[in-house]
Amino acid sequence: MDVEAKIKPNPTLNTSTPSLKTQICLKFLATMSSLSALCIIFTSKQTIMLYGLQIDAKYSDDSSFKFLAAANVIVCVFSVTSAIGNVSCGTVIPSHSGSPTSP
Repeated sequence: MDVEAKIKPNPTLNTSTPSLKTQICLKFLATMSSLSALCIIFTSKQTIMLYGLQIDAKYSDDSSFKFLAAANVIVCVFSVTSAIGNVSCGTVIPSHSGSPTSP
C-alpha cells in the first residue's frame, strides 16, 4: 500500500474568501459593539435626589460594572488581535462541526 495515498490534506486550514470576509466582518462588529459599550459605561453618570440628598452613580461605584468594563476591554482587544491575525495570514479559523472524524 502506498503511504502517501493514506495521508489526507489538513482540512482545518480553510482559505475560502467568503468565509474569511465573514469572519473579519463579524470581528469588526464585535469590536465596534464592545467599543460602544465601553464608551457608554465610562461616560455614563446618573444623579438622583433621595430624601434631599444628591446621589451620584457611575460605573466605578459597583464591582460588577468594573468587571463588565474589563470584560469589554478584553473582548475588544481579542477581536482586534484576531482580525489582524486573520488578515495577515489569510486563513480562516476552522469551525468544529462536532462530527467525529474517521482515521
